[in-house]
Amino acid sequence: MGRAPLERCFSRTIKPVFEDIEIKAAHLHGEKIGYGITSTKGGKIGITIAPYRMDIIHNVDIIEDVAIGYGYNNIEPVLPKLATVGGQSKIAKITNKVTDLMVGLGFQEVVTFVLTSRDNNLTKMNIDGELVEIANPTSSEYDVCRAWLLPNLMKILSVNKHRDYPQKVFEVGDVVVFDNEAETGTRTMRKLAGAISYDNANLTEIKSIVETVLYNLGYNYAIEALSHSGFIETRAGEILVDGKAIGLFGEINPKVIENWKLEKPVIGFEILLLTQTG
Repeated sequence: MGRAPLERCFSRTIKPVFEDIEIKAAHLHGEKIGYGITSTKGGKIGITIAPYRMDIIHNVDIIEDVAIGYGYNNIEPVLPKLATVGGQSKIAKITNKVTDLMVGLGFQEVVTFVLTSRDNNLTKMNIDGELVEIANPTSSEYDVCRAWLLPNLMKILSVNKHRDYPQKVFEVGDVVVFDNEAETGTRTMRKLAGAISYDNANLTEIKSIVETVLYNLGYNYAIEALSHSGFIETRAGEILVDGKAIGLFGEINPKVIENWKLEKPVIGFEILLLTQTG
């Protein structure tokens, strides 16, 4: 026994997608693929669906079946009436460029969660700050949005202490910060971060990598000394573009290394690539 008959309007389902399939053809090909056709009048087709066709839940499922019966090769393609053409977004182009660059510099890409914990993103990094909180978190491990990427890289290093050194990892990902001018009160930013861990990791090495990245991005940058509790004093720098801070780099503070239970020195950097809407 089939389902109750369904009446589908020809003008709202078939015609907009397959203008060359007439009612008669839809009738024919509907029967071909197993629909029961009860009527074809007034621009509408009445159909019954076999009880085993539980995948039919929307008009588009019927359109697909009729198109298969008619034959996709028999449908003449039509260019959509759009004022734009497809292509990569600006953020995708930048992301792909820096990903290729970092791989070329010998780094391995990692992908971590935007959600994290206050302990990982702030406390273990020896800093204070405000984080965007989740209203109804299911776990204390993922109750805030990360404000920077380096803590996630430190976590990756901490669970890979048994691997060979040097370890060089990077991530291109989003962070979320407060922004009173945004509609949502927050702003999402795409950042690049990298970290290296081995016995001889030093400031000169990470500075050369940072400058390579900035040069390839075409930034007209300046570097100034930075005092940051997450880095060793006098062993960190701030990256400025047009007088605005867009990143930082340096040798990670031994206290931070101890917090993550790491056994070797770590150097790292983080650079803002693009600010997105809130």
